[in-house]
Order: sequence, then structure tokens, then C-alpha cells
Amino acid sequence: MYLDAIPGAYLDTNNTGFIVIPPSSVADMHPLNFTIDGCVFSIDTAAQLIPLDQNAVFGGKIGVQYGVITSLGADSGRGLDFIIGQKLWLEKYYVVFDADDNRVGFAYTDHTFSTYLP
Repeated sequence: MYLDAIPGAYLDTNNTGFIVIPPSSVADMHPLNFTIDGCVFSIDTAAQLIPLDQNAVFGGKIGVQYGVITSLGADSGRGLDFIIGQKLWLEKYYVVFDADDNRVGFAYTDHTFSTYLP
């Protein structure tokens, strides 16, 4: 559904495994919202994109816009079907892990409400 919502986007199965997003579609991307325990957390366009100067680190091509959302394979409905990781989540929110009580907490950072600047 995510891939289909971005005109011209496709999965780069040969190099990175990430979604390639045409430059003409970036400005029309929408926030990606997650609801966790009744709270909505929004991920803006900037957080959904790999900065162009980091493409080489991920095995990507120079000048191509990649998105950080990708497929982990088939949705099994059990086990690991989704990862909220560094680029998408940990750069936008403070995350506190309480291993003693099996809890996790989230808080805003200075970058939580950043916006994409083309």
C-alpha cells in the first residue's frame, strides 16, 4: 500500500532493497502515522527519505532518492513483520527502554516536527 501511494515508486531489488522515489513524487508524499497504545506518532516526508549524501553508505546510486520504508518479505502475522528503526523512528523521537518492567517510552526531540525542504 505504501509503495502504491507514491506515483512511479518501485522497489530497488538489485542494489539496496529500498524504495526508489521519483523526484517528482517527493513533494506530494504524506506523513506516515503510527498508532501505538492509542497515541498517534507522525513521520514526515524528510524522515521517510534517505539523505542523498548517504546513498553510497547503503549501496545506492548517486542522485537517486531512496525511501527508508521497505519490505521485510511476506507478512506472516506473527513474529517480525515490521521494524521501527533508526532512520524512521530513532532520529525523530527519544526512546527509553525499560527492560526491568518490559516497557518502552517515547518523547519528542528537536527534530520530531522537521519538514522536508526540496
